[in-house]
Amino acid sequence: MFSKIASVLQQSSDKLFLTGATFKGRVFENIVLWNITQQFHNTEKQAVELLYHFPLGAAALLVSVNAQIGDRQFSCTVSPKAKARMDYTDTVANGDSAILIEQDDELRYFMRIGNIMPGEKLDIVLQTAEFLQLAHGSARIAVPTCLPNCYSLGDEWEEHPVVVSTRQKHKLSAELKLTGMLRQGRVFSPSHKLFLRQASESLVIEVAGEAFLDRDFVLNIDELKCPSTLGYWFHNPGVNAGLNTGMDSDVDSGLDTEAGADVAEYLPGAYIGMMNCLLPPSEPHTPGRQGVQLKLLLDCSGSMEGSRIESAKSALKCLIPELGAADRISFSRFGSDFDNLLDATALATPQVRQGLNQWIDQTEANMGGTEMAHALEAVARISNTGQADVLLITDGEVNGLAEMVDAARDITHRIFVLAIGANPQESLLSTLARATGGAVEFVQQDSDIQAAVKRLFDTLRSPTFSRVRLHCEGFIEHTQVAPEFGFDGCSFPVLFSSHSPAFSVAMHVEKRIANGEARSELASIPFRLIEDAEIARVVNKLWAAQRFASLMDQDRLNPGEFETPATELAVQFGLVTPLTSACLTLLRSDAERNPAMPVRHVVPAMVAADHSAGGVTTFFCRSSSSTMEYRVQSMLMDFSSSELIDRVSGDATRSPAECIQALAELPEHLLPTTFDALLELGLPEEVVEWYKRKLADMLLTHGEAAAVARVLEMLAQGMLGREGEL
Repeated sequence: MFSKIASVLQQSSDKLFLTGATFKGRVFENIVLWNITQQFHNTEKQAVELLYHFPLGAAALLVSVNAQIGDRQFSCTVSPKAKARMDYTDTVANGDSAILIEQDDELRYFMRIGNIMPGEKLDIVLQTAEFLQLAHGSARIAVPTCLPNCYSLGDEWEEHPVVVSTRQKHKLSAELKLTGMLRQGRVFSPSHKLFLRQASESLVIEVAGEAFLDRDFVLNIDELKCPSTLGYWFHNPGVNAGLNTGMDSDVDSGLDTEAGADVAEYLPGAYIGMMNCLLPPSEPHTPGRQGVQLKLLLDCSGSMEGSRIESAKSALKCLIPELGAADRISFSRFGSDFDNLLDATALATPQVRQGLNQWIDQTEANMGGTEMAHALEAVARISNTGQADVLLITDGEVNGLAEMVDAARDITHRIFVLAIGANPQESLLSTLARATGGAVEFVQQDSDIQAAVKRLFDTLRSPTFSRVRLHCEGFIEHTQVAPEFGFDGCSFPVLFSSHSPAFSVAMHVEKRIANGEARSELASIPFRLIEDAEIARVVNKLWAAQRFASLMDQDRLNPGEFETPATELAVQFGLVTPLTSACLTLLRSDAERNPAMPVRHVVPAMVAADHSAGGVTTFFCRSSSSTMEYRVQSMLMDFSSSELIDRVSGDATRSPAECIQALAELPEHLLPTTFDALLELGLPEEVVEWYKRKLADMLLTHGEAAAVARVLEMLAQGMLGREGEL
């Protein structure tokens, strides 16, 4: 627990101290960089201390932290957690200003901001970095915005409780620059309206209109041509300067000389190598080529109520047509209890498919809490032969990451996750998937469910590879691979170091192909040297983060043996981890210091958009590789109305872009629900016929209205049924 200091605690204050956040990002080759500025304002008449819980992406590394009040900058020190807490407490108790940033055991971040004086405005800039993940020609770039109030697994108090409020409104602005191959893809957002413009060699994407921190900012890019694997060398910025220091080059790490000597064996060489590997499929994908055993596990807890459970049911409906005759399947639901349709995996016969459809239709989010660990243990007991996989569909609103991961590892099944909602628990769900050799896909509302399910199922069926080894005539050392496994058609990063660069590196992988046999493959990867000081610093931090993760994995197997070197490494490289924290301080003059202790306030997060009383509208935008400026918006929601269009008709055939514009202008109750109404809208007949063929299964099983609703979603995302761009 934090050291107790005399202060007044006002739980879940509705005072608006967090005025908003600004996201500015860019993609450099295969690294996504974000500068996240959080803006605070003390409108009270006394000094305050603010407690704020915030998320970062599950794979995102906190590279640096900067803070300023007016033109005065804070200094930053990264040190072991206990020391950082004492430094923060002592600074605040002395009347000066301080910020403490910690990562908890759930991989969430917690911030304490002490002694913000009346009227002062504070900007905190968090720089994050993560590798761009490609999966079957698609990429997802996301920044989490708020944390849910999760179901607790025990009665003990959490150290940093998450607080949400229905009355808070934190504004959001976001901008992202895309370069290279990403500019050629189809760009859309299931979360926000977008404005897109060309700027020099980049495509600039901005959030349009008023937006808030009530849903993750998500950008999807598909129809990408998968690039060849390339490698990059960067100068290690810490070599010439001696030991690395803190979160920035001018930051004191708080590491003593003896600790620096102990950690020297973990330091990289003069150059750091990086590549984002993408192995093409070994053989064409043929559905049903080899049977899989799939255990469906659906979260029916109370947090899934409303649009989330409907999205989950839609996803299951999309999955059933993907099953082949040789596949075996079971279906289970969980909340506080566990309920399953079959006691063993069964062949996906017509009877089983019909039973699945009936169970899905009868499913509601009425099973209480989220006892996920017990559900994973129960689903493992369902009888199967050979290798079985679990497909978990959930919003992940549960605490207890360590318990979840232990339960997942114990069942010896791979876990593939379909994450549902406007702000799913990325850290939990991604960790579950990685720890078991699975993968995760995210679905926000009803957008692009069919595509997400297909990608996940393609990944599940894909050959897997592991044991990645690099060879470069003895130059390469400290090879680190993340993750330790991968799938055909999905990218994975590799980081390593060397005393000198080489411009062709041999990569060996062991691939397990369709018949279960393993074979070794060899690839020659070309490399080039990149002169970019900022990116070199970021890559250096990414390397250190992977080394830290490797040490912690070893410590899990040998408790206590590797915690000390892991802590020293994190301090040396300025990493905020469950073992280390960042403390930022601003020393004031005697006249400025707070003569008393600050009044403490909790800054609540906003309620997730799909849990608000009014629901949420899904926004879609479409871009092409055109160099002109454009803006396409549509608001398509609640397609349950049976009334036909009577306002939009005509003899002339419209372009899809004109149809989208017409749909955006229609009131909700006039949206089309039949294919004839789409023709009246002006959609070309050949396009309507293409949609009928593509959605034949849905048309047969769910009826015309459901199929037309899917057409409207596809139109909104630019899926036109033919080659070409808007």
